[in-house]
Amino acid sequence: MSASAEIVDPVAVPLPWLSGVCLDDRYPKVSGDWVVGCKGRGTITRAWNLRGRFGVQFESLGTHPALSDGLIVDFHNGLAVDLNSDLCLSPVDSTCPVTQVQRYQADTIGPYDINGSQVSASTRDGIYLSIYGSNQRELLLANPASWYPSAVGDGWVAWSEPSIESGVERGLLWSRLSSTPVPIGQTDQNVRHLTSSGDFLGWIEDDSVIIARVEGGQLTTESRILTDAHTSSSLSLSGHHACWESWGDGVDVECSNGRRIGGEGDQRYPSHSDEWLVYRVNGVTMATVFVVASYEDPQEEDEPLD
Repeated sequence: MSASAEIVDPVAVPLPWLSGVCLDDRYPKVSGDWVVGCKGRGTITRAWNLRGRFGVQFESLGTHPALSDGLIVDFHNGLAVDLNSDLCLSPVDSTCPVTQVQRYQADTIGPYDINGSQVSASTRDGIYLSIYGSNQRELLLANPASWYPSAVGDGWVAWSEPSIESGVERGLLWSRLSSTPVPIGQTDQNVRHLTSSGDFLGWIEDDSVIIARVEGGQLTTESRILTDAHTSSSLSLSGHHACWESWGDGVDVECSNGRRIGGEGDQRYPSHSDEWLVYRVNGVTMATVFVVASYEDPQEEDEPLD
């Protein structure tokens, strides 16, 4: 891209339907064409369709539901909403039906993770692994850090684990092919906010954001981006693209494709999918197009949200 090329950020618009503050401040989150969040201050009860520009509401799905491709699952209470179902895409009275699923009888200490059909849950006993829709579960003995989610993939799972000796939180990756957890990340830095998307795994260290690919139960490629993100609330990963909070004089949203959103106030809690980027400014939820191609090829046009 030439130095003279000018990049104009796509239009960002507020989402008043998701004006509430969630008890888990990692929400609202975007999944596919949907932004999932709260009304007032509380649990997950509503979603906004960015493409169709309409909102739906539903029975409370708890504080920390798992979210993947428009599917919201509250494993603790055994409830789920498929936002891509016909009943949600053509809502009656702006309501979306909740279905019952198998409950997870586990003392969880962090959010569930779901990646495709793979499910993981961090508990005091270790990490439970299962396939969505199956009653079979297995327990991996581990000592996962509380509050942070584990990150699950096809045949593997990664998590952050406190280390009393070193004083830093270390990252571990387990796969069915190796059976023994192996350390990931720099051993002298905290490894936090592990998250997965397909075959990709991302995490935040004290001075970097890391994006890796998991193949054959091992990290085969890794991209390290130096940035001040260690105080971020979370890491958003969609495919091999990540977004996070970049802390400096203020807080901006920074993404691995070169996108940066700044301006007045603090830009916080980014969440992105293939097409959309959602974040908050002074408590207001904002949405814009993610537009990966335009930041790699200036010939591409940005398509505004409105």
